[in-house]
Amino acid sequence: VPEQPYSPNRIVIVAGGAVGGLALGLLIIGVMEFSDSSFRREDEVVRLCQVPVLALVPMMMSVEERSRTRKRRLMTIAATVAGLVASAAALAVWRLRP
Repeated sequence: VPEQPYSPNRIVIVAGGAVGGLALGLLIIGVMEFSDSSFRREDEVVRLCQVPVLALVPMMMSVEERSRTRKRRLMTIAATVAGLVASAAALAVWRLRP
């Protein structure tokens, strides 16, 4: 009589789902970037249109928008670090169990 279940191997299923989701997300981002035809920098306009740029519109953000952007960036970094720590802890617990 087996001591552990032989099938289904849940670790392989979860890992496959994570890898598949990451690959699908990267594919969607790649398609969106490839299909975007907007100009972002002055040198792109000069290179493609071969005309001089007369004026640039600067990115103007209010103090509130800058604060919101900074908080969002810090929250993203904190969530990423927390996710990495949780993943490392889960992996350590999984590897150390008898």
